[in-house]
Amino acid sequence: MRNIYTFWLGLTFLLSNCVVNACTVFLLTDDDNVFYFANENTSLSNAKIWFVPGGEDFYSAVYIGFNGAAETGMNSEGLIFDWVAQFDDKWDVEPNIKTVRGNYGQRMLEQSANLDDAITFFKKYPPPSLSKVRPMIADTSGAFAIIGVRDGKMFVDRYKHSHGMGTGLSDLNTEEMKKTLPEVSIPEGFKLLDRLREKGPTPTRYSSFFNPRTGEIRIKHQGSFVVTKFQLSEELKLGAHHYVVEDLHKHDKQKHLPLEISMHRFPIDIYKPIETQDPEVIKKVKRLIDSLNFGELTNGTTKKFQQELTSEIGSMSSELKTLGELQSAVVVNVEADNDGSEYLFRLEFANAFLLQKIRMDKSYRIDSMETVVFEMKGQS
Repeated sequence: MRNIYTFWLGLTFLLSNCVVNACTVFLLTDDDNVFYFANENTSLSNAKIWFVPGGEDFYSAVYIGFNGAAETGMNSEGLIFDWVAQFDDKWDVEPNIKTVRGNYGQRMLEQSANLDDAITFFKKYPPPSLSKVRPMIADTSGAFAIIGVRDGKMFVDRYKHSHGMGTGLSDLNTEEMKKTLPEVSIPEGFKLLDRLREKGPTPTRYSSFFNPRTGEIRIKHQGSFVVTKFQLSEELKLGAHHYVVEDLHKHDKQKHLPLEISMHRFPIDIYKPIETQDPEVIKKVKRLIDSLNFGELTNGTTKKFQQELTSEIGSMSSELKTLGELQSAVVVNVEADNDGSEYLFRLEFANAFLLQKIRMDKSYRIDSMETVVFEMKGQS
């Protein structure tokens, strides 16, 4: 079973998906160059890179990540971010802090032209799980900052020299960092990424490079020695589209693909309720969610699905509680076949929206569920 309820990643803002191992990020900079490098270490797979042209009130950008959640990205102004998740600091988050809708990194790139803008953004909208993940943000000037929680308070550490954090770097003092980081060179930067690659349950899935002054992007999948190059301005001329990172090295010129549902800025808004709603189907889904909220199974599901739920019900119950009360459930698409029907539901909770695939057999028993899109509610 895949993604019965993968709510927790989005809601608690572990958007870096480097939830076990730390990723590696570092900046190599001098008077002439600003080079941003990263390894993404995670149990997730099937990374994508996608390009989203800007609009009247948001900047264009490129993002790389999993399931439509940006791990790293760069906007048309040359602002870059990536996340490292290896921290466990205590932080009493204020109960009424302002939050953003959807992915924090994406919203920050959409609204910020430079490092100062980005810092202002995070101070205005402090991510609820900043005690566990930290962004490293850089702009075209070569200045950059690491934002996190220390001694129970949010901090912003600014730098104007080569520096990094994550696997192989976070435990180094200043002198050790200087000796470890190479000269300001793209080949040397990739050599260091290769040396710091992770294996095991959270391996390095891809290595990336950004040049904020030229808009150049380079990416290398874990299974290849081939580095694929992109130019942000040229890709944006193609409109919104994406590529599969794993396939980049297999073709000389891979055809770009349309955005997947989860890659749109606000995918929940794309889907509207269909004209004919089946009250009994909606009632079954609400009953299932209510029962899972209390850590119980309900009638109206197939035996196969009940068996799959049994081992997951405890974690699902705790995750559902973080979403808050279910406020509405509407069908936005339905497809029928010889074995039953697959419904796409738009679920609104107090704290988030979900697009949820729910399959029912011919007897209208729920047979499977899959989260297609998770989107936090917010004020921006």
